[in-house]
Amino acid sequence: GSADGIRTIIQAMTIFIDRKEVQEAACMALGNLCERNGSNQMAVKTHGGLPAIIAATRRYPTIIAVQSAACDALKQMAQVLMMMVVVKKGGDDNNNNNNNNNNNDNNSNNNTEIIELLTQAQKVYLTPTARENAERLLILLETQDNDAS
Repeated sequence: GSADGIRTIIQAMTIFIDRKEVQEAACMALGNLCERNGSNQMAVKTHGGLPAIIAATRRYPTIIAVQSAACDALKQMAQVLMMMVVVKKGGDDNNNNNNNNNNNDNNSNNNTEIIELLTQAQKVYLTPTARENAERLLILLETQDNDAS
């Protein structure tokens, strides 16, 4: 199903990190698969898609196609990103064990990295749609992040 395809795409991003074309195509594919599909968004998160997208943007900071595709993919994952912020805000007060705290730390690190990469992406040329997606998601994440503090 879609989850197997998502896992394969993310594996390709890791294996072919030195191929900007693969990174661009993979970000585009993940974004398309996540559009209005919560289960695919969760599969991308579960299989390490967010760190893979972040790694692609960090590796190719001046490549417009990679930056634009990554911004579009992240925008399609806004629902999952917002859930991560809610978890960071405290989640289940009755279950504050070490595992829950580790998840909160990972969610916080991912959101911080995503905010940084969106800010950096806005400094390079992006397609108009990607720029708009980056701006909207950045505002949303920064607002949620400030509320969580």
